[in-house]
Amino acid sequence: KKGSATASEVKESSYARAFSRRREASYTVLPEWCHIAWSTGSICWACIVTKLPLVAGLMLARFYLDDWHAHSVADALLVPCAFIILMYPAALCMVLCMDIGSKWILIGRRRPGSHAWDTSSYCQRWQLYLSLAPL
Repeated sequence: KKGSATASEVKESSYARAFSRRREASYTVLPEWCHIAWSTGSICWACIVTKLPLVAGLMLARFYLDDWHAHSVADALLVPCAFIILMYPAALCMVLCMDIGSKWILIGRRRPGSHAWDTSSYCQRWQLYLSLAPL
């Protein structure tokens, strides 16, 4: 039949070899549950970071307008808006530093060449870095 292959013709990919022959790899291959936990944690962290400017801005406005009865309506509306607007660039700087820092911590300096899953930890570290992309 066309498209069917016998067991001797099927070649195992380097990704499959890295996970199926974990003990033979020259580096520590993280188990699947670790990748799932890392990805879930990065998604949760991304949700927190996206809401951080709004929550922090409102908390700062509450602190600034401690006794809101003593302030005018304009102050009560403009101060929270100003704090929220100021918190977005701060969050952007924080996310940018986290992105650059995680790249250097997880990947380091990129070396040219081939990086197969079963011979180098680069692919695994790259996947961990990519899972931080929702930030």
